[in-house]
Amino acid sequence: MENRKRILLVNDDGLDARGIQILARHLGKTFDVYACAPDRQRSASSHRVTYFLKDLHAFPAELAGTRAAYRVDGTPADCTYVGINGLFADVKFDCVVSGINAGWNTASDIAYSGTVAAAMEGLFLGVPAMAVSLDDYDMEHGDYGAAAQCAEKLLDTYLQDPDCSSYLLNVNVPKGKVEGIEGTVVGGIFDYGRKLKTKEEGGIVTILRPLGPVPDMKDAAIDSDVAAIGRHYVSVTPLNRFGDTAGLALKLWRDIFKNYQ
Repeated sequence: MENRKRILLVNDDGLDARGIQILARHLGKTFDVYACAPDRQRSASSHRVTYFLKDLHAFPAELAGTRAAYRVDGTPADCTYVGINGLFADVKFDCVVSGINAGWNTASDIAYSGTVAAAMEGLFLGVPAMAVSLDDYDMEHGDYGAAAQCAEKLLDTYLQDPDCSSYLLNVNVPKGKVEGIEGTVVGGIFDYGRKLKTKEEGGIVTILRPLGPVPDMKDAAIDSDVAAIGRHYVSVTPLNRFGDTAGLALKLWRDIFKNYQ
């Protein structure tokens, strides 16, 4: 019997999100996949964890392509932790894969991202990890199949690197036609400094969430994740445990992509 690698699949959007459903079906063809995802939408949770503050609850669920799946009443990073150390403690995982997120996770958004944090928690625990995002906020009609195929191809190459447990891959796939693939650095800073509207009623002040276009970008380098997406290239950014670009790994991946098909 073929010795298949074992994947812990996580996200920040929950098991009902098309991104994780399509990714599970794709990866399940060649990997043994186990899933552990939040029981509700947990986007922008960053690396918040609650597993040492309260008891968590896991609910068995069905997810095509997986050997087992659970919904957990915790954060994305909680899901990774309890998946590795609790629910599937008898499984030696080869990789944590987080996604596919609806919308990119580039530049300063990495600091807010629950998708990236769920992958990073795996890296903290000594397991190689990949975060996958699609630059499309249409959760119903986005081309998650193309993003899943890209992730599957990169995953095989990533796990061949003997140093893969020292960095994670943050993968962002552009919307529409893909022109190529690039090894990138973390981009600049999104200008989120917008004034918030408020209204008061009955002594309670309601602070309205900001709506409108994506904020402007400051200081994005030409070899950054943001710039690559703008050129319709898949952005592959190796991140160290502090969320910075992993320089040695970046050189490796740029060399790989010179002959990547």
